[in-house]
Amino acid sequence: NGKQRMANGELKAMANDEWRMANGDGERRMTHGKWQTANGERRMTHGKWQTANGERRMTHGEW
Repeated sequence: NGKQRMANGELKAMANDEWRMANGDGERRMTHGKWQTANGERRMTHGKWQTANGERRMTHGEW
């Protein structure tokens, strides 16, 4: 699916300033630095994504 790069510590915006990632839970939308999900809100903390499946790390600004 390619890589999303970070600039100045922020995910670069895609169309309409929204970043979307397809995964097992369906589509997750990042808006204003917060994941909006059916299960509620998931925050990015200290450069790590907190997910139900465990931890997904951002390394060198790329997924």
